[in-house]
This record gives sequence, structure tokens and C-alpha cells, in this order.
Amino acid sequence: MPSESSPLHRRIAGELDELRHALTKQFQRFFEFDDIELVFAEDSLEAIADNLEMSAETLKRHRRRRSEAADEEPAVVTAIRADKGLTARQRQTRIDGYQAFRASSR
Repeated sequence: MPSESSPLHRRIAGELDELRHALTKQFQRFFEFDDIELVFAEDSLEAIADNLEMSAETLKRHRRRRSEAADEEPAVVTAIRADKGLTARQRQTRIDGYQAFRASSR
């Protein structure tokens, strides 16, 4: 995690604070349907913020792992390259088609 005084830390803290406010507002609106006023204690808000921060760290680790895995060639492409029944042009056409399909599904 960046130091608490770094611009990145302040930005992340601000984003987590915005998310915390959005979540608490959603819960408050949900309870308003039953005419219940939901009030969060400060320690519960801190717990929400702590859990959001932990979730953000988990997402960052997951994104790093996906980024590292993205550097590896997909198994489909490896199989196409290994198919000796295809010409070089056929292999490349299938690889291009697969990559275009993957790009359009993101």
C-alpha cells in the first residue's frame, strides 16, 4: 500500500470513502421502504471502510495475477499452433479469429 501521504493513497482513500457513502445510502434507501431510518455508528462506518480497503487490495492482487497470466499464450492459440494439419496461413487466420472474438467479448 502506498504511504498515507502519497497522492495515490489519498486518491484510493477518497475512492473508498465515496464507495462507502454510496453503500450506506443504498442501505438507508432500502430501509426507508419500511419507514425505518437507518443510522450508522462511526465504528460501523470504519469497519465498512476497512473491509472495502481489504477488498481493494484483493482486487489489485487479482488484477496483477490476471496481468501476469495475460502474458502467457492462451491454450487455444497453443493448440492451433500445434495442429500440423493446418497451413501457416490457416493457423494465423484461426488465431486472428480467436483473438478478435476475445477482444469483442471484453
